[in-house]
Amino acid sequence: MTARVNALVLVMIMAISPLLPMASADPTIGLSTDVSHVILSPGEATNITLTIDNNGSAIESYTIAVSGFDNVWEVIPTDSNVSNVIPTMSATTTIAVRLSTSALPSNSGTLTITVTESDANVSSQIDIQLSVLPKYLPSIDATSAGDNG
Repeated sequence: MTARVNALVLVMIMAISPLLPMASADPTIGLSTDVSHVILSPGEATNITLTIDNNGSAIESYTIAVSGFDNVWEVIPTDSNVSNVIPTMSATTTIAVRLSTSALPSNSGTLTITVTESDANVSSQIDIQLSVLPKYLPSIDATSAGDNG
């Protein structure tokens, strides 16, 4: 009987896991972005707008860090520090995303944006999916023509 209960609990956990949010957060730092999935062709670039909500009770400053992406992606926060965010208000900043011309679809992954409150060692994270579109270029095989092409 306990094996059935364990199996049922495991099935319930597996069924609920896709419903879990892709952000871990301290309740005093709210995070949101204008996109949750960036899809680029090799050589393209785009911007992500990050909104930081101060749900605390004091004016705060935040540090922004990015991690978790492949080396063909260049991800640069325009502001590494966001200062003087008033309680119950929000601040927005831009994160530039560029993709190398040598990128392949296998270089797709996840970008993790971490926002840390400078004076109180608390942070929140949000994940953005990064996808590389395949690049289809024309190709001419001339190796059999003439003297080895």
